[in-house]
Amino acid sequence: MKTAWAVLIIFLNLAITPLFANENISQKKLALIKVLLKQTHQSESDISQRLTDSYQKQISSILKQSHPNISSETLLNINHEVSASVKQQLIEQQQFIQRIIPIYDQAFSLEELQKIVAFNQTEFGEKLLSMMPVINNQHSDIYDELALDLAPEINARVLAIIE
Repeated sequence: MKTAWAVLIIFLNLAITPLFANENISQKKLALIKVLLKQTHQSESDISQRLTDSYQKQISSILKQSHPNISSETLLNINHEVSASVKQQLIEQQQFIQRIIPIYDQAFSLEELQKIVAFNQTEFGEKLLSMMPVINNQHSDIYDELALDLAPEINARVLAIIE
């Protein structure tokens, strides 16, 4: 009986022990990092949703090609399982938070996080947060265009060296 109680106490202790690589992070800093993640649409739920959507699209596309007669109900069941799996791994088991918090902890001091979060709550900060995804997408589009434009020249130079 004492062993069962000891195991229970150890289990409960592990359940409430911080899971982060840097266990010295203050609760205030942790809270600010979570606010910043939410402000930048990088929170656990945001990442979980994006991963779920990505997996579901990829899996559905592959299955529709390899199993053209797959039923909508089967696809729905698969999507449900994918969603449950991502949620379990990222949110319930805190795999995302365990990996991301140390990055922010090392990159920013408590004071810097306070200033960043406060700035993001200003009119200019809100505009920056709303425009960055659009700007990043445009950057990506330009990068893709440049890669395509440069490909013939680079291919020609590589072939010249090989031949």
